[in-house]
This record gives sequence, C-alpha cells and structure tokens, in this order.
Amino acid sequence: MGEDISKAIVRIGGLEYTIKGNEPEEYLHKVAIYVDKKMKAIEKTNFNLSTSMLAVLTSINLADEVLKSKEELEKLHEELDTLKEEAEILNDMLMKLEEENKILRDTLERYDSRQNTPKKQIDSIIYDVTRSNKGKR
Repeated sequence: MGEDISKAIVRIGGLEYTIKGNEPEEYLHKVAIYVDKKMKAIEKTNFNLSTSMLAVLTSINLADEVLKSKEELEKLHEELDTLKEEAEILNDMLMKLEEENKILRDTLERYDSRQNTPKKQIDSIIYDVTRSNKGKR
C-alpha cells in the first residue's frame, strides 16, 4: 500500500514543470508559487543572471530561510520545554497551597466551633493567613 502521489503542472521562472509529491496538488502549487516569487525577487535585483545562476541563488536563499526556521523552531521547543517544567513546578506549589489551605480551614472551623466565631470572620482570617504566606515560599 503506497502513499498517494500527487502531480501538478507548475510554472517557475517562466518555464513549465511537472512535479510529483506525497502532498496534495494544492500544496505542490503553493510551493511552486513560493519558489517562483523568490526567483522573481532575486531576478529584480540581479538582472543578467543565467537561469542556472538564478536557480542557485534562489536555492541559497531558500536554504537560508529553512535553516533559520529550524533554529527558531529549536529555540521554541526549548522554550516550550522550560515552560512545561515551570508549569509543573507551579502546579505542585498550587497543590501544596491547596492542601495547606484545607488544613487551615479545618483548623479554623474547629476553632470556630469552640469559640463560636461567625463564618464571615473566619473567611477574613483565612484571607489574612493566605496573604501573609504569599512571600514566604
């Protein structure tokens, strides 16, 4: 069971080419249009180039774009890994704070039942306790 091969007739640099690939025909046209635009842009600034020299310069420019894109992608992957690690650390901290908060609530409720402290006052105390712990971790 082979992959579906697409075929497209495209125009690059004023010449017609038949290209084949594993991508959909629309994608093959998109690639050809991109190459043609690059070639025309280079040709505008470097007239009197032979077709082969124009093709080489276009290839060099496209290779430059690919390499820079790969470097950027690699940096983004590294940044994503760092952000995932930071998110995991923050999630662990959140879970610990939620556990601590539950312990404090339970303690205050036990205290309230012995002291008959109103519920509104307990919420105020909980807020003050969590705010005072903010900078200590």
